Amino acid sequence: MKPKNLQKTKPKHKDALVPKAYAFISTVFLSNKYFNYGLCALVIFEFMFNFLIIKKVAYTEIDWKAYMQQVDIYLNGERNYNNIYGDTGPLVYPAGFVWIYTLMYYITERGQNILRAQYIFMGLYIVTLITVAKIYRMDKKVSLVYVLMLSVSKRLHSIYVLRLFNDPFAFFFALLGTLYLAKRKIVVSSILFSLGISIKMNVLLWIPGVMFCIFVMGGIQSVLISILVIVGIQIIVGLPFLLTFPKEYLVKSFEFGREFMFKWTVNWRMIGKDIFLSQEFSKMLLAIHLLLLLFAVILWSRPYNGIFKVIKNGIFGTKNKKMLQS
Repeated sequence: MKPKNLQKTKPKHKDALVPKAYAFISTVFLSNKYFNYGLCALVIFEFMFNFLIIKKVAYTEIDWKAYMQQVDIYLNGERNYNNIYGDTGPLVYPAGFVWIYTLMYYITERGQNILRAQYIFMGLYIVTLITVAKIYRMDKKVSLVYVLMLSVSKRLHSIYVLRLFNDPFAFFFALLGTLYLAKRKIVVSSILFSLGISIKMNVLLWIPGVMFCIFVMGGIQSVLISILVIVGIQIIVGLPFLLTFPKEYLVKSFEFGREFMFKWTVNWRMIGKDIFLSQEFSKMLLAIHLLLLLFAVILWSRPYNGIFKVIKNGIFGTKNKKMLQS
């Protein structure tokens, strides 16, 4: 029998490899220690990945041609929204859309240079990604893994570089507005949200949450200032149309009663055309939206001693210490 000191034993450093590797991965992905380095790596990856998508995946024409047709009619002197249309129908977006896509019209040689437009949208995607990451970064508990999850959406890449929809421009301003709202820059945030609304009306869905945050931070006075700023920006952006055909502009660009076509839906295709187009389904969605909004406001109020306390503080000007410190 060999002496104990001569018996072969496994090196201790090999036993420690697994826990060390796990600790390293946890530090990198499940903490914010290397957040900025991870973001830089993700931006480089997204740049290459989007470039590859543009080169290898065929562009799908849906709305871009119609956008360019609408801009062309505007540039020929038309200011009546009822007379501005494209292959997919009349112009139904506010004036900010017209200004953004007029710029795109000139940059892309009257909309003919699709590849150049795709590269612009690629840049917009990356800038938007960085904006979202900066919002995440403000919460010290958010780790790198949440930022990495931003890149797994196939549909998101498609919307940006393969479809050239107007949503990316609208949501870029909305997300930038969210970033400045988190920094408590209420006026700047209101300007940015209004610019988003001026491109596509669906940014209005953000406004209840935005107004709740502003109400908690600054009370009813800040809410009124924000509303005035938002309305003021809308007037400035839409001035050429408001001075000529105001009714047509307001009705078409903010058409709340508009019925959407079943062929364009993605999320509700499984319910069938008849249900999708029914008034009962529309009313049900609206009711659900309002109920969820009420639930959200009650839930958001809990850290500040409940909704009634929030309302009292907002109306009577009592500063909310929790909100100011958070």
